[in-house]
Amino acid sequence: ADRFVEVARNDAFRSFFVAMVARGRHDSDFAARCDAARSARESPLRLAVQRGIARGEVDPEVDLAHAIRFAQAPFLAMLVDDAEMEPDEVETSIDLVCRALLPRG
Repeated sequence: ADRFVEVARNDAFRSFFVAMVARGRHDSDFAARCDAARSARESPLRLAVQRGIARGEVDPEVDLAHAIRFAQAPFLAMLVDDAEMEPDEVETSIDLVCRALLPRG
């Protein structure tokens, strides 16, 4: 959590992130390259959710792609909104995501 907060507070990183998103909306080749990079970057999270499903810790009915976007949303919103997130807020966001993915029943 501390490392994420440190990187996310870096103004150059935030500016770069927002510029990449903006360019991707207007440059389809760039967007395709970003999608490929995002897919590779999401691989560990995808594997973690799949393992959770296999162990019965994650609802097997969950849409995997949506679960990944849901897990990333609080952090992406923080970057886009130029908001601050403290380490305890990172932990809280992770806890809420984990609770939301629990099996129903």
